[in-house]
Amino acid sequence: MEMGIDGPSEGNPSLMRPTCGIGDPFAEPHDDIGGGLSSKMNDTPDNGPSHQSEALLANNGHVESPDDGASRFNEIDSSILVSNKSSRQESPSDGQGGSQPKKKTLHRLTSRQSEILESCFSICAHPDDTQRRHLSEATGLGMNQVKFWFQNKRTHVKHLSEKQENYKLKSENQMLLDELERLKQAQSNSPCPRCTNDPGHILLMTELERLKAHNQMLQKELQVQHTRLSQAHSLFPLFIATIATVSLLLCITYTDYGSSQSEKATPQAANYHKICVSSSTHVAFFFLWQIRNEMPTAMRSPSGAFPADSSSEDVLAAQYDRQMLIEIAKNAVQELAFLAESNGPLWLAFPGGSFEALNMMAYTQTFPGQISVGAMALKTEATRASAMVMLDAKSIVGYLMDPETYGTFFPGIMSRATTTKVYNWPTAREAGFEGAMQLMTTELVYPSPLVPARRCSFMRYCEKLEHGAMAVVDVSLEADGGGNVRKLPSGVLIQPIRQNSCKVIAVEHVLVNDAGTHGLFQPCMSGLLFSARRWVLSMARQCARIRNVFHVTNYSMNVTSTGRKNVMKLADSLLANYSASIAAVPADGWVVQCGEGIEGDVRIAYRKNNDVNTAIVSASASLQLPVPMRRAFDILRNHLLRAKWDVLVSGGSVKEEVRVANGVGTEDTVSILHVKHGSGANKTTMMVLQNISYDASGSFMVYSSVDKTLLDMIMSPDGNGAIGNVSLFPAGFSIVPLVDPAQYGSALGETGGIVITVGFQILMKLARGTGLCPRSVSSAIKIMSDNISNVKDTLLNTRPAFYGRNQSTN
Repeated sequence: MEMGIDGPSEGNPSLMRPTCGIGDPFAEPHDDIGGGLSSKMNDTPDNGPSHQSEALLANNGHVESPDDGASRFNEIDSSILVSNKSSRQESPSDGQGGSQPKKKTLHRLTSRQSEILESCFSICAHPDDTQRRHLSEATGLGMNQVKFWFQNKRTHVKHLSEKQENYKLKSENQMLLDELERLKQAQSNSPCPRCTNDPGHILLMTELERLKAHNQMLQKELQVQHTRLSQAHSLFPLFIATIATVSLLLCITYTDYGSSQSEKATPQAANYHKICVSSSTHVAFFFLWQIRNEMPTAMRSPSGAFPADSSSEDVLAAQYDRQMLIEIAKNAVQELAFLAESNGPLWLAFPGGSFEALNMMAYTQTFPGQISVGAMALKTEATRASAMVMLDAKSIVGYLMDPETYGTFFPGIMSRATTTKVYNWPTAREAGFEGAMQLMTTELVYPSPLVPARRCSFMRYCEKLEHGAMAVVDVSLEADGGGNVRKLPSGVLIQPIRQNSCKVIAVEHVLVNDAGTHGLFQPCMSGLLFSARRWVLSMARQCARIRNVFHVTNYSMNVTSTGRKNVMKLADSLLANYSASIAAVPADGWVVQCGEGIEGDVRIAYRKNNDVNTAIVSASASLQLPVPMRRAFDILRNHLLRAKWDVLVSGGSVKEEVRVANGVGTEDTVSILHVKHGSGANKTTMMVLQNISYDASGSFMVYSSVDKTLLDMIMSPDGNGAIGNVSLFPAGFSIVPLVDPAQYGSALGETGGIVITVGFQILMKLARGTGLCPRSVSSAIKIMSDNISNVKDTLLNTRPAFYGRNQSTN
């Protein structure tokens, strides 16, 4: 905040103008000739400072006697008029000839004054007279200065929020216009209602019913054959391959027959037939794959008792595998598009409208036989969510199809992703990724020691739809999905809205064996930890931050865009490292020393550092608290309350030094904090890199101390090489909301309780043998216990007046 104070100036008095700062409460009314009384009192001749001004300054502007003061004032006024007259004669226009007037000195707020005002503004944006008086005494400013500072600050915040809301409304308006255009086209192509009673239409519906009955008969026949095969594995090894071939031919024949019949039908009947065929073929191919996996080793091994002919097996695989995979992928895309765009009874909205859950009864009626009998023991999790992503569709698909960028696109969720096999990859550059099909293996984590990692193997396929939309679909081929998760048709539907802006709809439909999940997370909503909301939110957050890094410089201070990009990479690495250490993945990299991971039994895990004598120790624990997630997040991110629980800030003060990037909203930021300890000669400083985000599906706050010299190197234009020299030991929290049954209709996270996971990393020495020293383990447990106690005390005993959020900032 800048406040202008009139001071001595040099130059031609005719060029003087009022130079008070914008919104200066001390600005006096002025005339058009002399620039106000203040200007007259401070004007000096061209050849140097006048004796009159020196006398006035020596007496601090006071006159010794009334007579002398009156004569002095008349003398100054006369000199001003003469100077104005001569300047008008010599310089016909302003800004030409003579010396330019010196700008008025502006008195800026000190860092201490700004810190006090900013902290009070975060608590209360509308202080009363008593609060302004206290602030005036604390900062040394006047009452009006404090009043106008708060007015200007509220106006600035309101301007930023309106700008962001305006951009959001423009994007939504464009999305609604596109939706209206699609509805108009659909209405123009809709059949006449009178044609529904046409005899040909009735005959077509009868044929479709017959095809459905035939489809059910084929499914039952497959189940019968599968049962017989399971009883005769050792007696008829070659019979299995024969039945698989016959079943596949039956399914393909039925598909071709149904397709030929549907060509004569209306578009609505053809679409309905595609859904039926999708269900039947997917079930048939799933049983064929399951039969293949359950074959005895002797039947598949060339050295077994009944070796199969390798040449015939290769011919069979070459003939049917590709057609089978393409058929599965096409049907999965149809199901994904249907689930992503359908409304009505298929989806049930969560409280607050953050995302939706699948209605399994309606899904079973729409896609009969999709879930096999062997998968009945698994838990079904199906959610849908959408978000605006500030990136073009081609770039989003590129991130999803590349396993290296796929992992970095979802930090904190994706532990690792690899491509096992590539079935098809387009060679033409203009084709993009359309038709690309590959087999991928991923490992997902939630940052808690009580939630096991999820491993899954699936086929990913990309297809371009109408109106420029793109679909990236995932579907598991094997019964177990290559891990503890099997994916039913899931993925994302990307709809371009405007340049560099898309609407992304994510559908996550999986069958999971969650036997390893602790009972502490049972009150959470089904599918909340790995919901579709987490996927679209991570995409929107990363794209918004990247856009903010290269386009917004309000909070960048002297940091270049390259430096901010380097800090962004460091923040993503910080979040990924924190999540992996808490979940102890990969399993071959971390060794669990002790503990379950609850409040009374802290889990200690470690992995060896590059130095053979040291190890990185991770301590973590999860606990339930009767505090709404919104309240807990606001308390933890408040700078004034941080000294109560953070050992890095104990006894010091915190100030945000650099806002590196903003994500989705003001509660999604990457920033560098400046921590000050002590005063005078004992004053020390420390820099903290912090990555925070809030959402109804879950929130996180991850931070780590960073050396100031190294941080300056990273933020420099040539700081790319310095990132590899940074060793981060993250600490932080991950929060997931619990639903209050008494207030089920309220927004998720505003009421109820939370499950909060607290964790940190620390560097310790290894024992001479293997593992950690008992003293090191005890020390880590004590630090974690004290940290949990401080966090609980802060969350449960802090009054709302100290962290209250302002619903209106102006």
